[in-house]
Amino acid sequence: MTNELALNENKIMMMWNDEAQLKTIKDMFAKKTTHDEFQIFVQLGIATGLNPFLREIWAVKYGDNAAQIFVGRDGYRKIISRNPNYDGHIVDAVYSNDEFNVDLVAGYVKHIPNFKNKGTLIGAYCIVYMKGKRIPHYVFCELSDYDTGQSLWKTKKATMIKKVAEAQGIRMADQACSGTYSEEEMPDEKTGNHHPKSKKLNESLSITIDGEKVDPETGEVTTEEEPPAQPLLNAPMFTFDEIKTKMEGANNLDTLHEAASVISSMSITKEQHSELSKIYRKRVDEIKKAAE
Repeated sequence: MTNELALNENKIMMMWNDEAQLKTIKDMFAKKTTHDEFQIFVQLGIATGLNPFLREIWAVKYGDNAAQIFVGRDGYRKIISRNPNYDGHIVDAVYSNDEFNVDLVAGYVKHIPNFKNKGTLIGAYCIVYMKGKRIPHYVFCELSDYDTGQSLWKTKKATMIKKVAEAQGIRMADQACSGTYSEEEMPDEKTGNHHPKSKKLNESLSITIDGEKVDPETGEVTTEEEPPAQPLLNAPMFTFDEIKTKMEGANNLDTLHEAASVISSMSITKEQHSELSKIYRKRVDEIKKAAE
């Protein structure tokens, strides 16, 4: 483990054991959970070493039902990558004109995509290899079981069903993920998209970086002559590389805005701040164009 990685993990552990941080986490990423439910959420956060401020883990409570804990794709990948027995995994979408055969005894999935004429999207598979296991973990998720026809399921069906398969495959291979779900596995009408946004977070995002004001719902950007936003209360300190990677990998405005919201609280140089600002503006345009 590198010194930088060890330092980052220590910061995450400190966050999960700090009373002020825990209050912020509950208000933003585990709203309405009971005391016992939140304690379970905290213990899972400690066990997995995931960071809710990077949207790796959060909890949602529906009415009087038990709270559900969700893990993002990056969170699942982080968990499995720390397993000493992890030996790689493959995830891909399958279309009706692909050649697709499964031979788990031999330890592989034979998948030859037909790029010229894909046909109809059927679903996605994930195969996870673990050292010492003769047969790999395998799961296939049919599109019809998860496609809600809403939100990103309208335009990014392959991406969404691959996220479902990847989450289930990793969860099958690593028991550290037990008791969690990916948001793509849950129907929109039940979860209300359950993006972990709060009034405090939205207010902090309404004024972002370099004097640009962003509507967190529409992504509209306007220039305002206003002072910069105050950093989120008790927000953990992130490195320049962490936020840059998060912003470059964001596939929706919510994730991008959450990453940008902590920039004002970071200890970085003027040049680094300017670079993040440029990345932010570029990614807003790219995400909005991709959604059209």
